[in-house]
Amino acid sequence: MLVYVDDIIITNSSGQAISNLIAKLNAEFPLKNLGKLHHFLGLEVQPASNGGLQLS
Repeated sequence: MLVYVDDIIITNSSGQAISNLIAKLNAEFPLKNLGKLHHFLGLEVQPASNGGLQLS
């Protein structure tokens, strides 16, 4: 999980772990899912071949 002010990126190899965390956060805070991540804090975000994320 990466948090910057009111922006959060959640990633994990387990979709169930992500769903559980989002449910817990959503019980305390209003959340909005903006879909797949393309840009964050001025960085371009792309999927990496190893399953991670590449920032440029």
